[in-house]
Amino acid sequence: MLGLGLAVLVAPITATALAAAPDRYAGVASGVNNAIARTGSLLAIAVLPVVAGLSGTEYADPVALTAGWRSALLAAAAVTGLATVLAFGVDNRVLGAKDEPELGECMHCRVDAPATHARVRTAAA
Repeated sequence: MLGLGLAVLVAPITATALAAAPDRYAGVASGVNNAIARTGSLLAIAVLPVVAGLSGTEYADPVALTAGWRSALLAAAAVTGLATVLAFGVDNRVLGAKDEPELGECMHCRVDAPATHARVRTAAA
């Protein structure tokens, strides 16, 4: 399930985050996206045991650990369900066809690569 969730969610979320930022800020957008993902993972690892009621000595007790594991999974499932409901309210027009390429003057990046003639015409132009 984890692999399926990662395959289905990570690429679209990353594409949306990068598409929402102008091209010149693609590196910053990628860094922010990665930092938020890492922070979310760290918070989940730190908070789930507390939510499940696990503390120091309960990690050595198999019965308490199993009950805590069950509580942690139920809490994670509840948060995932809430996030799924909230995701339907996200404006996903970021990846829409608002910019259409048209032929323009020849531009070259000054490295050994073919020149490009595409110029992006924005909806405001």
